[in-house]
Amino acid sequence: MAYSLIEQHSRDLDIFLRDSNKLIHFASGGGLLPERAINSDEYNNLIIAEISRDQSEFEIEINPNLSELLNLNQENLGRYLVSFIEMARKGFFTYDKSKLGNFEDPTFHLVAKPIRPEPNALFEKYNIFDKIINPRTDFPTEFGPFNISQYL
Repeated sequence: MAYSLIEQHSRDLDIFLRDSNKLIHFASGGGLLPERAINSDEYNNLIIAEISRDQSEFEIEINPNLSELLNLNQENLGRYLVSFIEMARKGFFTYDKSKLGNFEDPTFHLVAKPIRPEPNALFEKYNIFDKIINPRTDFPTEFGPFNISQYL
């Protein structure tokens, strides 16, 4: 069953991908999903269950520009980062919608990433990723904003 427009508009959905060299998580931020991600609901639920059992702890790097990009003070930034840090520590490059409240805007940014991910070991660990949609091209590893439509 696909994510409905109502779900896309009212929920911050977790979407999981794999490109040629990394595992990817992005939060939809209540925005319109790219067409290729709309039918990933059942698959994403399986990934979430698998991740919840994982005890991995990678060193991570957090986007140093988040406060300015999202206009957040330190307290709100700390709350914002909790789930993204969790995903990055498990080996995911984790992204979020940059312009919250603008349903159709496709701008995203990298929030956090593992410093030394081991892609092959992660791909084997999360073998469920064999069934996932693959992006057209590798997602960016830099912290600047990008148009997600160029990748999916």
